[in-house]
Amino acid sequence: PLVHWKADVMTCVAKDMVKQYKKIFKYTKQLGVYNIVQDKDSFIKMREKLDHSWFKNSKTQLIIASGKLAKWKGFDNLINAAKILDEKKLKFKIVIIGGGPEKNSLSKLIKFNNLENKIKILNPVTNTLKYFFNSDIFVLSSKVEGMPNVMIEAMMCGCTVVAVNCPTGPKEIIGKNEYGYLSKLNDPQDLSKNIIKAMNKKISQKKTKKILAKFSADKVI
Repeated sequence: PLVHWKADVMTCVAKDMVKQYKKIFKYTKQLGVYNIVQDKDSFIKMREKLDHSWFKNSKTQLIIASGKLAKWKGFDNLINAAKILDEKKLKFKIVIIGGGPEKNSLSKLIKFNNLENKIKILNPVTNTLKYFFNSDIFVLSSKVEGMPNVMIEAMMCGCTVVAVNCPTGPKEIIGKNEYGYLSKLNDPQDLSKNIIKAMNKKISQKKTKKILAKFSADKVI
């Protein structure tokens, strides 16, 4: 805020953020510029060996989520959605990768819902891409974002994405369920419905290739 008035252009990581910033910084030009997510190193990392029993059962849908275990990430809604899936007797496992202040309360919620055999919380890892590459569905349950690069990475690794329509980013990428499934904010019931849709109908990498190209080094630069 102290120096923005000296800038010719302010860049934002999402187009919807441009609209927000225009209201705050009325006398500075804003421009949406995506982060570089897709590069050669990413394709190498995603194919690294993964030694975890949950990622080896092809008969069970593997759902993955990743991020700081904080309230604004909405992992409680994902756990409550998982309870609905479990009540429907669906075969699935959920892995949440992350650490943070809400780890204890989220672990208690998992236990309260008797989902210890369905949901695991893993500590942060240096290479999340190999986990995404070996998963079926990625869920973004956040209540607010900028541009969720982790969602783009998961899509790049072949996951079908289910994301909450939070400000900002998910809707900009998924559109009208064209490249994934968009859910209502703070609605575990709707989130569970969209996870089921993703279970039954995956989004092909051939289709997502078009949107992912926007996050390549060549395109961004």
